[in-house]
Amino acid sequence: MARDRTFRIVVASHGQLAGAMLASAAMICGPADDVVAVGLTPDQTPEAFGDILRSAIGSDARPVLVLTDMVGGTPHNVAAVVCRAIASSAREVACVSGLNLAMLLEAMLSMESLDRTAVDRLVTAGRASIVDVMAQFEGSITR
Repeated sequence: MARDRTFRIVVASHGQLAGAMLASAAMICGPADDVVAVGLTPDQTPEAFGDILRSAIGSDARPVLVLTDMVGGTPHNVAAVVCRAIASSAREVACVSGLNLAMLLEAMLSMESLDRTAVDRLVTAGRASIVDVMAQFEGSITR
């Protein structure tokens, strides 16, 4: 799905997860030209992954949203450093960790900007998509 978005999305993860998330999102909403995936491989140093991430982000002035798989992992840590450097250059950037498919779809389909309200809505959508299914059934199952 080609979309005139004001910002680019970069999905960063351990291994193939970012690419798989992007492929899954494309199954639901179609491909998006402005979304790229980068995955940390076992042989890459954090510095090498940082170079790959910076390349995916690009050097133009376009705002960027970076989504990483988990807080505290190398993709998150590298993205935090890279995004902080970008923000200090006055380029608009947002970085959110704890990626899930609902969050990626929200970013691809519903976000029009990277302002604080939009990013907060994105985090809320990601959290809201996490449920304990069995807890929903408690009380409704006769034993």
